[in-house]
Amino acid sequence: MLRRWRVLDGTVRRGQVEAIRAAVRVSDMRGFTALSDRLSTDAVIELPDSYFEAVARPIEERGGEILKFIGALARLDFTVVGRAVNEASRVEALCRVLARPLLATAPFAQALGGRGLVSLGFHALRGVREPQEIFGVEGLL
Repeated sequence: MLRRWRVLDGTVRRGQVEAIRAAVRVSDMRGFTALSDRLSTDAVIELPDSYFEAVARPIEERGGEILKFIGALARLDFTVVGRAVNEASRVEALCRVLARPLLATAPFAQALGGRGLVSLGFHALRGVREPQEIFGVEGLL
């Protein structure tokens, strides 16, 4: 698995590709543009920092790594490409359509053993050939 220290040690170079098994998460601060129009400059600067802390802490406490935050200065910047990241982006867009704050794909639900998740049926994802089964957090609307 690609680890930060390999980059820092110089054993991973630009253009080098390594396939890894990972969960890809896409999240968005909905309404940030409207909030930034109403809040003070200091509050606008604090908001993403607070959001990133709330998102990052549980992941890192459980041994996970965050390889990229768009706009997070303390992060190494890796690029994730391929089907998984494209599907994650399309699933994130379904959050608004399905009026759910959090959605997951079938492989992610299977990795969790289905605990706490409920199937929301099969949904077409833009650019993906077959409809994909999408899961939501049970009891979370």
